[in-house]
Amino acid sequence: MRPPLPALNLAVIVNPRSGAGKGRRLAARLSAWLKQQGIVAPFALTEAPGHGRALAAGFLREGHRLLIVVGGDGTLHEVVNAMVAGSGGLANAAPPRQRHGVGSIAVSADEPPRPLLAILPCGKGNDFARALGIPTRWESWLAMLRAGSTRGVDLGWAGGRAFTTVAAVGFDAEVSERVNAARLRGAGSMLYLLMALRHLFRYQPKLLRLSGDFGVFEGRVFLTAVGNTPHYGGGMRITPGADPGDGVLEVCIVEPMPKLAVLRLLPSVYTGRHVSHPRVRCERTRTLRVESPEGPLWLHADGEPLCQTPAAIETLPRAVRLLVPAP
Repeated sequence: MRPPLPALNLAVIVNPRSGAGKGRRLAARLSAWLKQQGIVAPFALTEAPGHGRALAAGFLREGHRLLIVVGGDGTLHEVVNAMVAGSGGLANAAPPRQRHGVGSIAVSADEPPRPLLAILPCGKGNDFARALGIPTRWESWLAMLRAGSTRGVDLGWAGGRAFTTVAAVGFDAEVSERVNAARLRGAGSMLYLLMALRHLFRYQPKLLRLSGDFGVFEGRVFLTAVGNTPHYGGGMRITPGADPGDGVLEVCIVEPMPKLAVLRLLPSVYTGRHVSHPRVRCERTRTLRVESPEGPLWLHADGEPLCQTPAAIETLPRAVRLLVPAP
């Protein structure tokens, strides 16, 4: 049976500040298109950090089965946490990729009745959408909505919260703390880079103990990144082998090196070639225990603080059903 799109009782969550106002403009365009199709759907605008999660939870309680997120990775982070919390458990795996027809979505008889997520990316990073091949052009995105597929995608989990992209501890997490403390949430990549350069020459590597399927690593690190997807920071391929569909996390450990060596290494992170550096190692694991013997450290993911060490990080296989382009 192929229920029509309106039967899914869709709802739209918009971050109007996303992409310097692009979120508001795309939401208006989406509203007009839905009206042309004769589809009535509620639109809700986020007003403060955490509001996206509250809006998503409310829509799920009302029975909406398709949530469209107009925003970036931060808004998406809030919405998927509401979806995970409302799933009644994560043991049910989503079925393999399914076909989505014009104005309808195929739902198999054995599919868990979980809501579907669609992303209209308009943030400054869009790293999760990039990993799943979600289009950013309006016409291409509409084509996905009309004739895309659904698939189950993995999430990461730490500190009682889900994350979509990469969790980091060490240098990157400290820069994120300073950006947030300066109330620069959503700041552009250039401003973030300037903050990072400012902090680089003051930063001291951290002593970590990492335990996973690969064994145990103990020593000082410049940073450790745990990837559900390859990218963070608006296209940096810090964990280039990460795949949000394989049930495994990729761990990138960057050991201490001279500050000038860090600057020389930085451009290669955008292509993923940094992993060939002798002070960089990558491991794969389903779970990771992170301990910091010299005191608690913050983990950040999706631009948000998650929790402090000691922390357990794990993968949640196929935790969310996502609308993706047709194969």
